[in-house]
Amino acid sequence: MAQGQWAENALVLVPDPTEAYALMAVVSCRGFGAQAQLIVKSTSGGMQSTVPSDLIEQVVEVDPLALAGADDMVKFSNLTEASLLHNLRVR
Repeated sequence: MAQGQWAENALVLVPDPTEAYALMAVVSCRGFGAQAQLIVKSTSGGMQSTVPSDLIEQVVEVDPLALAGADDMVKFSNLTEASLLHNLRVR
């Protein structure tokens, strides 16, 4: 969702150096493009962090089927690398 806004508490996948993408919940999102500020919190530990501006373009909303670990990824409404990797991790 490049240069867009996310709703508060929306689940997103944020680039992560150790996990490739980490499941996070949106705390707040302000602005668009290079001026955007995205604050997220971990769904497992609740720690808040600000997504670096150069990574905001790579943040994607989680496909609901990826949360449950769908067997058939063809049914995803938004098949991205992040959703695919998260789905495999859940399965």
